[in-house]
Amino acid sequence: MTKAPDLAIAETADRHQSMIVLAFLAMALNYIAAGATLIAPPEIGTYIDMIRIGMAVVTVGLILPVLLWKVLQLPKEARHLYFRRDGYVAQSMIRAHKVSWAITFVFMAGLESVLGQRFNEIPGQFFIDLVLAVMLSSMGIAFFLFNRGDDDLDGEEDSGA
Repeated sequence: MTKAPDLAIAETADRHQSMIVLAFLAMALNYIAAGATLIAPPEIGTYIDMIRIGMAVVTVGLILPVLLWKVLQLPKEARHLYFRRDGYVAQSMIRAHKVSWAITFVFMAGLESVLGQRFNEIPGQFFIDLVLAVMLSSMGIAFFLFNRGDDDLDGEEDSGA
């Protein structure tokens, strides 16, 4: 039988992984804004920079509590529970990473074929920002789609019992 503190640590780890994924989505928005500054008119650039600062604050606000909790609150004897990879949320994260890699690869291949000769006209930093945005956003969206199915299953089990 699993002890209540063990469940609390596992639930905290799941919640922290969700916070990290939200930070990934904020980082994706930041990369989209960074790419936009390279191709947008200069007068719009200041507004885009404000958006980037906001996304950076959101990213730090989501990641910093997780890191501080790991360092300050997590007892050494409970770390094996926190870092386990056999839970549903941890497996969703791993699956989302795989999906993200595949989507990014297909996106890069498709982008090259769609742009053709125009590929050289656009700054290289734009493509780096674009690829990072696609990678992070596809990982975040895939993660939440995988976890959405778990909540639906739990609701069905509870109502049927």
